[in-house]
Amino acid sequence: MRTMITLPVLLIAGASLVACGSDETSSPATDPTSTTSAPTTTSAPTTTSAPATTSAPTTTSAPTTTSAATTVPDGATNLGLWPPDGADEPTEAAAALVRDVFPFGLDPIVGEFRAGDARSGEVPVLGPETGGERAVAFVRQLGSDGRWFVIGAASEGVRITAPETGATVAAGPLTVEGLGRGFESTINVLAVLSDPDATVLDEAIAVGGVFGDLEPFTATLDLSGAEPGDTVILLARGGTGLGNDPGEFSVIGVTVG
Repeated sequence: MRTMITLPVLLIAGASLVACGSDETSSPATDPTSTTSAPTTTSAPTTTSAPATTSAPTTTSAPTTTSAATTVPDGATNLGLWPPDGADEPTEAAAALVRDVFPFGLDPIVGEFRAGDARSGEVPVLGPETGGERAVAFVRQLGSDGRWFVIGAASEGVRITAPETGATVAAGPLTVEGLGRGFESTINVLAVLSDPDATVLDEAIAVGGVFGDLEPFTATLDLSGAEPGDTVILLARGGTGLGNDPGEFSVIGVTVG
């Protein structure tokens, strides 16, 4: 009898255990290492090069030097100084200036005419021994007949700085200033009327520099013998120690007012 009672109880208890077991739900375990991250891509650093700059080559121009002997003074363009009636050729006009206006009656030696424009140019005046250039005479055709006149002269060795070319001056004392050099520092300064006789109004001796050195000089000339409207030639020349050498010289013209 005891055996029969125990078996059903055990069966019931076992069934209860089986039923309880079937009600439990098991969740799968999560592996923390199962998450896959996207691979990190490392880009190479970008290098930016500065653009190459090309500089244009620098060109240096040589300074322009203007010689006093090739520059016609302002105001001289239409002021015919010598000869009073002009000449047929430009070289004749330059030779006449040296022969007639210089005080020693020099025998002129001139070079070839160098044309500037259609009506003007320059003629070099040369020394008697070496043939070196002493000055340049500026020449121009004036008037309807196209005669040639000297309108001025210039050199590197003697320069007139005052008065200005073409200036109107009084018929009285006139101060002539400039830079010059000459034998024993001698600068001869003359005032000559532009008339057929080349009348000398006055002359003076000034002191400049010795050969090679330009020094300021000053001379006072008396123009009281001139009349209003007269053209006066101012000539400054460096002494040479030789009677037949014109020396370096400059010539400008002024008008008596």
